[in-house]
Amino acid sequence: MRNSQGFSVVEIVVAAAIIVTLVTAAAGAWQLYLRVSNTGTQQSQAAIMMEEAVEALRLLRDQSWTSNIAPLTLETTYQLYWDGSQYQTTTTQILLQNQFVRSLIFSAVNRDSNDNVASSGTNAPDTRKVTISVFNVGATSTPIIQSEMLIHNVYAN
Repeated sequence: MRNSQGFSVVEIVVAAAIIVTLVTAAAGAWQLYLRVSNTGTQQSQAAIMMEEAVEALRLLRDQSWTSNIAPLTLETTYQLYWDGSQYQTTTTQILLQNQFVRSLIFSAVNRDSNDNVASSGTNAPDTRKVTISVFNVGATSTPIIQSEMLIHNVYAN
């Protein structure tokens, strides 16, 4: 019997295959982690932008429904921006954090004979439905987050 020293070619190939498999699995897991982490971050940022839009619309309503909300054309896409002293609406696309676009679309609201919101009935001029969407720049069909709200002229101003 002779003593064998060192590794055979078969052992080296098997060890290399195991190492390559482990490195490939680790790289795949890392890529998945980064993709999920990035998606979660985007969704969190989009939710904050959605909340900011809701608060800004309430502020615009409280300042003056007649000046800020009533003149807006229904079914037109608007953007919100801060001009340094107050929120404004515009039809020009505004980039947020060089990554997102937030849009607002105002729609008419109808009320039935019981004064409930309904698909048909009498137009409620002091109420608007607002659809708020946050998109990635360049994406216009599938928003990261979207919500609808009703806004009312509660102060009759």
